[in-house]
Amino acid sequence: MRKATFEGWNIDDVEQTFSLDFEAYEPLFDEWLRSDSPVSVRERETIADLQEDLFRRIDLWNEDELKFKFIAPFVSLVRFETQQTSVFTQRTLSAIVNDIELSGRVDFIVATEKSKPISPFFFLHEYKRTFAPDSEPLAQLLVEMIAAQELNE
Repeated sequence: MRKATFEGWNIDDVEQTFSLDFEAYEPLFDEWLRSDSPVSVRERETIADLQEDLFRRIDLWNEDELKFKFIAPFVSLVRFETQQTSVFTQRTLSAIVNDIELSGRVDFIVATEKSKPISPFFFLHEYKRTFAPDSEPLAQLLVEMIAAQELNE
């Protein structure tokens, strides 16, 4: 079995290794975005305030500032913490996919359980602004999502 961390992947390797065909358009995502969820006036105002701050400062914030000033308040507003799920940050995730042990630390995840993420959901993020020579954020995110899908069956 081969071992591979989430970092260091590029899109071509992800597509070839996991037989993916990356497309920007996904009809199910559009359907999800069109869903009708009740949003209170207070929630709309809070989201507008957060969005305004984000647009004004996004190019100035570092990763921790983005998490603290935008992502954390938004996550609190959405209330992902339930009896069945919890929000986790900087947690290790690992799964075996195609005889490759994928592992690494994820920035943010909503998963079942209270103290250790077990069955992760979609919310995995990479907050890198630009490509580095040895790290491609989109590829890293895709590999994290592949591991999460395997763990969540």
